Amino acid sequence: MYMRKSYIIAVISIFVLFLSFGIARAASEYNITSKLGGTIGDYFDLDGTLIVNSIKVGTQGVGGVIFFNGTIVNNTTDTDRNDNPVTFGDNVRVDGRIFRGAVAGAGLDDDMPFIVNDDMKVAGDLAVDGNLTGDVSADNVLISDDNSIATQKASYIDSDTLGEALENEIAINIPDLLNGTWNITNKTTDDVYENTKGVITFDTNHKGTLDSGRFAALGAISELEDDPIYDHVTSKITLDFINNNTVYYTYTSESADESATSEVSGVAFVFANSRNKVIMVGMGGSGTFVMRLSEFTPEE
Repeated sequence: MYMRKSYIIAVISIFVLFLSFGIARAASEYNITSKLGGTIGDYFDLDGTLIVNSIKVGTQGVGGVIFFNGTIVNNTTDTDRNDNPVTFGDNVRVDGRIFRGAVAGAGLDDDMPFIVNDDMKVAGDLAVDGNLTGDVSADNVLISDDNSIATQKASYIDSDTLGEALENEIAINIPDLLNGTWNITNKTTDDVYENTKGVITFDTNHKGTLDSGRFAALGAISELEDDPIYDHVTSKITLDFINNNTVYYTYTSESADESATSEVSGVAFVFANSRNKVIMVGMGGSGTFVMRLSEFTPEE
């Protein structure tokens, strides 16, 4: 009798164990579609809020889709009552565009730019259709292609914008640069030109009119100076560039008493480290035979 009772208890225990195991497996894979009166592919409309601890969409190799016709938010706060962010615990792939506000695009009325509130590293190319604004600070900056601009710590381009730096500091073609009106500041020990100034205007053919003052590097004095001793220029000053830094010049001068004219010619050297300053060095024309320097700056 005891053996029979033990046998019955054992059978019942095994049955309960298998029943429990079956229920557990059924709970993890239970399909409720038919229970809700639907079939595969049906949509279920929940008129309320569904609260679950977790949700899994799709399977390995197949995937799945969640459709949102609204906004994802984290409705919890930290200890200071600040909103907690929505957290993505894995890599995020976005097949569409990312933007902030109701409308995408720059310069629109909603004025809500997309903000990255942290450091950002771009592993690929960065293409910008608009402008890069704001201050840029870095120990090492390299912008390179066929032409390179590099700064290393203390080195920098002193300019408000990179475009201005490219315009002012790089690959200056002096013959093309000279077109326009320039103020002249003369530096020399020649007392005819020492501490003097002038104004000259060049046209696109490199012909210059000495509007006023003196041009020490070429030994030229404007007619307006009315110098009682030295010759003055009566024609345009023609520059013939041999290369970017060497120029052959010619002009006509007239004696102070207007009794004779002469053709003046010579060679001068031209340098420019920016579009805002050109240096010309020579020693011909009127004056003593010493080296003279004329510094050009654009007329404001």
